[in-house]
Amino acid sequence: MSIMDWANPVNWFTKGVEVVGKTVVNVKGAFSGNEQERDEQQSKKFLMGLQAYSAEFAPRKNRTWWDSLWDGLNRMPRPVIVIAIFGYFALAYQNPSEFQVLNIALGTVPENMWYIMSAVVSFYFVAREFQKGRDTKMALTDKEFEKVQKRIATIRDKDDELPSKEHSYINPSIEEWKKKTQ
Repeated sequence: MSIMDWANPVNWFTKGVEVVGKTVVNVKGAFSGNEQERDEQQSKKFLMGLQAYSAEFAPRKNRTWWDSLWDGLNRMPRPVIVIAIFGYFALAYQNPSEFQVLNIALGTVPENMWYIMSAVVSFYFVAREFQKGRDTKMALTDKEFEKVQKRIATIRDKDDELPSKEHSYINPSIEEWKKKTQ
């Protein structure tokens, strides 16, 4: 720096502004970080994720039928659960009396078993685990079991008395609509 630079007040001002500007940038960077570095980190994370994902589906060396079997089984729980739920509702439409029997039978499952099944299902659907330590009965008493069996037999007897299984359930709204459209 020359003496003329030191003697020039405009130079002092511009140097002061430059120092203040660098200070502001440094203070901002201390609180919010460097955007360029942050973008580079996000890009690296994204690329690492893509590489991990592609490695999962890339052909592996020394792969046996056993490995393929277990990989297939590990991918099955969610689709099976979803298909079972849709099948459950399809049964309600296709055969209402058997749907009632199934619901009665499901009602006999001890409550603690429902908690266990719910925990397994929530694990596969990445949900929270249910609250622990519930005090409930473990099974039906003999009287309750006989009562459930009688209900099931009554439903099945009523089903056998109907003239045809195709028309075992008549929806009055649909019948009225059919009359109007004919």
